[in-house]
Amino acid sequence: MSDEHQILEQRARTLARPRSTLAERSTLAVFERAGVRYAIDPRFVYEVARAPRPTALPRSERHWLGVTSLHGELIAVADLPVLLGDDAATHAEESTLLLVLGVEARELAIEVDAVLEPVRADVPRHEPPHTDAASSLIEGVTEDGLRVVRGERLLSDPRLTVNSSLET
Repeated sequence: MSDEHQILEQRARTLARPRSTLAERSTLAVFERAGVRYAIDPRFVYEVARAPRPTALPRSERHWLGVTSLHGELIAVADLPVLLGDDAATHAEESTLLLVLGVEARELAIEVDAVLEPVRADVPRHEPPHTDAASSLIEGVTEDGLRVVRGERLLSDPRLTVNSSLET
């Protein structure tokens, strides 16, 4: 068997593996919250902004930090580590750094401690067994510990939907 034939056979075997076991090199937006580094596909990042500290909402779930004014509009602010089942981080004192998420409009903001340089990383594309809604938000973890968040699932997570009914 020629070297060329062996190379082609190896490529065919690699491509024949289920997509779930392959890694894909992607550019990721990276941020830090409560000492943990997270990443998300930049197409879900609408903007990074400073805003006044969120005003807490009475009787809201723990993962909601509240609402804040951003460019004259109110936006809901969530705490990603709490949403993922980790400990709550402390709030900023007067202003908050926000990673505003959305595809065509501002949909949700998450409080971050820092926005880091984007990276190109191999993102595991496996489907881990999802035992709860929080674990389904993590696409995988890179070799250096970067937790990759699934942007589409985060934006569609039912826990982040504000109930618009007028029921008491």
